[in-house]
This record gives sequence, structure tokens and C-alpha cells, in this order.
Amino acid sequence: MFKYKYLIGFISLMLFLLIPFVLRWYSPSLEPYPALLLPSGAHIVELEDGTFSYTLYEVYGFGQDGTSKKIDIQTFLEPIPPYLIWNLARHNFGLEGDNLLADDLSESRKWFRQKLIDKGYRADRFLLAKVKYYISLDKKQLLKQETLHEKYFNLD
Repeated sequence: MFKYKYLIGFISLMLFLLIPFVLRWYSPSLEPYPALLLPSGAHIVELEDGTFSYTLYEVYGFGQDGTSKKIDIQTFLEPIPPYLIWNLARHNFGLEGDNLLADDLSESRKWFRQKLIDKGYRADRFLLAKVKYYISLDKKQLLKQETLHEKYFNLD
């Protein structure tokens, strides 16, 4: 028995890791919690006629003259990680909704106002735009960009 303890340990570990992998391969919803496999972070990109597309959220602030300017998401959301913008956008940045408490809404507006002031923008509103970019693989250049959705968030 003790002669094969490393082999038995290795086989046990492989089975322990293989079962969650097979479950995740069959359906991501079947992966047991806590997860043993980390998300890959990679996404499948669809190619069509030598071009690929991807979608991003962009945030725009407004100057005193009313012109809009793109704000760097990482510095705008700091200390919130920028990859969470998809979740924040889906929940309207905590600025709109039926389940919000007045104090929470007030704090969220105050926080975003201060972020805009720190960047030199008007503190009354900002714009969230969902933009799709189309890029040529052959020419390695942007072919076009398309705004899919725009939403203004008023902070007054």
C-alpha cells in the first residue's frame, strides 16, 4: 500500500481536478462551487471577411461649454476595477432603479460628481455609450465604429 502512495495520490488528484473540468466542459452552469478552474478571460472572436468586431463601454464627460470628451474608464472608476463596467452599466451605475435607498442614491451621485469635478468636467451629468468597433486584420486599421446605445446619467 505505501509502496504506491505517490501514484495513488496523483491519481486521486487527477480525478479531483478532472471531474469539475468535465462538468464545466459539458455546461458552465454545472461547475461546482467553489470553482477549481479559473476563468480564462479569453473570448471567441467572430471573423467575417477578414474583419473582427468587439464592443466596449465608453464614458464621456461634458466641459463647461457643453462639449463632450471621452474619460479614461480606469481613472474614472478608481478604485473600482474597470472590467466591472459591464456590471455597473447593467445596473445603471447605482443611479437608477426601484430598489435604491435615498441615502445610497445620494452617495452614488455625490461620488460621481466628485469624480467629474476632479477630471475638470461639469458635475451635473455624464454619458455612457456602448460602441462596437470593426477592425480589418489585413490592413490592421479601424474600419468603422458604431454607437449601439447611449445613456445620459443626470447627477442633480
